[in-house]
Amino acid sequence: MRSSALAFFIGLMFFAQSGFAARVIQVKGSQVLVDLEGDSANSVINKRYIVMVGDKRRAIIEIKKAKGQKAVGTVLKGKAVVDGTLVEITKTTAKKSSRDESEDTSSQGSTTDAATYGVLLGMNMASQKVTFEGSNDSVSMTGNGFALKGFGDFPVLGNLSLLGRAGVEQFNVKADDNKTEIMYFNGDLLVKYRFMDSTIQPFVMAGLSLHYPLTKSSDALIEDNISMTTALLLGGGLNYFLSDSMYIMVNGEYAYFPPAESVTTSFIAFYGGVGFKF
Repeated sequence: MRSSALAFFIGLMFFAQSGFAARVIQVKGSQVLVDLEGDSANSVINKRYIVMVGDKRRAIIEIKKAKGQKAVGTVLKGKAVVDGTLVEITKTTAKKSSRDESEDTSSQGSTTDAATYGVLLGMNMASQKVTFEGSNDSVSMTGNGFALKGFGDFPVLGNLSLLGRAGVEQFNVKADDNKTEIMYFNGDLLVKYRFMDSTIQPFVMAGLSLHYPLTKSSDALIEDNISMTTALLLGGGLNYFLSDSMYIMVNGEYAYFPPAESVTTSFIAFYGGVGFKF
């Protein structure tokens, strides 16, 4: 009985020493800032730790400096992420890490390391100015429309990715007795840059949009002249990660259509949706 209690006590001491409550609070390049959360600064210097998110290993870091409840470490392998917890590398964790290295390398990092796919619901606020042929008269129209699009986000290099979208989009504007109503099939290709790898990832993007009219009706335009057109897109937003394989995307963007001889068109759109890594 005594030997069993002693073994339990020794095991409990080993577990307490091998666990590490610290967490990553900032990542900048290969440097990480760690909140020690009660651990001694002197006890962590020159030690190596595994950065864990849930049951997934994300990186190996070495603590170089520590003062008070903060420590600075260097990423030796993988990609550290904010809110990752630290587990000290002991003989036991080193053996397990070696066995799982191949698996961890393939799943390393956040969802941004692999292509993701999802769906977006959007709303736009559009404006259009039409100058009537043969006169100086013009009409300025405004209105709202909705959009439904699927998207794919494909990493290219570092924090750069290509965002492709396709779906349907309404363009509805009116003023007095004049109105234009068009349902477009829409395809977008944008270059996207995210500012950080964390639970919340803000980004900016710019690209080109193609609009092909599926249905069209207008009192202000000649309907036969309504055909496929392009628009320049500029916007930004953020991804909020719910897990390694699921996130929420919200963004806003400005679309500018190159002006025709008598028509000037633009709109501001807002989107919200969900993305997945399969």
